[in-house]
Amino acid sequence: MFVTANLTNSIPLDPTKSIHTIVEDERKRLFPEASLLQVFRAYARGRQNATTTPEQHDALRGVTKNRYCDNVCSKVIEETADRLELIRYDVSNQAVLDFLQDLFVKNQMADLQSDINFATLRDGNFCLSLNWDAEAGRVTLHKEKWWDGLSGIYVSYSAKNQPAYAVRDWETPDKVKRRIIWWPDRIERYIQSSTTGSGWQPYQLPEDAGQWPVPWVRPDGRPLGIPVVHFANGSDDDSPYGASMLDGGVLGLQDDINDMQRNITLTARMTGAQMVTAAGVTPEKDAQGHTKRIKIGPGAVLLSERPEAKWGTIPAGDLSQLEKAYMIKLQAVARMTNTPIHLIAGDWPSGEALLQANQPLVKKVERLAKTIGPAWATLAHLATEMANVFARAGLNEDALITSVFSPADKRDPLTQSQIADGVAPFVSEEEVLRILGYSPERIKQIQEEKRQNQVQNQIAGVTDTVPQLPAGRQQ
Repeated sequence: MFVTANLTNSIPLDPTKSIHTIVEDERKRLFPEASLLQVFRAYARGRQNATTTPEQHDALRGVTKNRYCDNVCSKVIEETADRLELIRYDVSNQAVLDFLQDLFVKNQMADLQSDINFATLRDGNFCLSLNWDAEAGRVTLHKEKWWDGLSGIYVSYSAKNQPAYAVRDWETPDKVKRRIIWWPDRIERYIQSSTTGSGWQPYQLPEDAGQWPVPWVRPDGRPLGIPVVHFANGSDDDSPYGASMLDGGVLGLQDDINDMQRNITLTARMTGAQMVTAAGVTPEKDAQGHTKRIKIGPGAVLLSERPEAKWGTIPAGDLSQLEKAYMIKLQAVARMTNTPIHLIAGDWPSGEALLQANQPLVKKVERLAKTIGPAWATLAHLATEMANVFARAGLNEDALITSVFSPADKRDPLTQSQIADGVAPFVSEEEVLRILGYSPERIKQIQEEKRQNQVQNQIAGVTDTVPQLPAGRQQ
């Protein structure tokens, strides 16, 4: 039995259409090529289209049994994702800061964000949903793949570019379709059986306490907000949705690169070694009438009784032109994705040349941090509000929370140390530690440890200077 909650819809919708029709129409209109996400994901995993012709396949017999790709798609995504590192939250309120540090650790956000960054760059859009674990008494975070035409999450935006609702579709192993719609003030769950062909029907979980929809409000009845955070990889049309790094031509170049690798293998197999030619020679036959192979090797002498016999050689083929063509393709991918070529091809420059080569990627990551940073801050605010509602945490919801990322310009420890030594005479100790990448909390710990060591050293120095009484005398 369902108990219908007395909630009103704060989002203007077409009253002549069901929410399911509205959802499906919106997704088709905004993401007509949603199924491309399945291709992007396959290519990033290395499940890429074969490019060999039947003739190539025959010539490459023995080396095409296993799947192969020169996976540049994954490489360019990884290089950007690895530099986009959220290291902490900053907030002036200590209680809120302690709560967020606990959220960071218990949800393993250091590892979680790596997956989110990769998926956001690969798909263009990704989400995290927030849930309240009543048993553990804390907020939990859950990864949500974007809608790919079959399953996933989609966030709808109002005319003012504010989230209106979020919907997630998936199918269970027994072919039952499920749908959940998050509104600012309620959660609606639906179910649809593909075997019976029935439409979407309301559905509830045991923890819903018989209510449908489930109220998602504060104690005073105000909406708690949609517990879904949307991460988008930029936009070039002022929409709230992002675009995949692989869109716009990278997949085609990936196919070219794989084909080039096969051509290099084929050329090396066909002309990689010097070949011997023979003219005016009748090959010998074995007892079964089969032509005997001429044995060629170090110290071998080729003989023939026929005076017109001639021997010659064809030198090994030159792979340099194929190698140049291969590098041209890699450079095109690097140019399209703002990824330094040395990170793809492995030919690393040094010194100032390395710093200059990395600048396009550094600028790209810095722009991305400005785009994604607010989403991480929104997540922190939502988690704070949920803790207040479900655990009466008493946290200050007005405290401004900012997301702090590590420097995009990654340097090796030696270079970083040299820079810190160079500026040390001119800046404070705290600034030197910040240059070395320490968080404010760790800086405080280091300074406190240093202070304690100084106190202990002073005590030890005083003890060493106290005169000792001669043996046997007591005061």
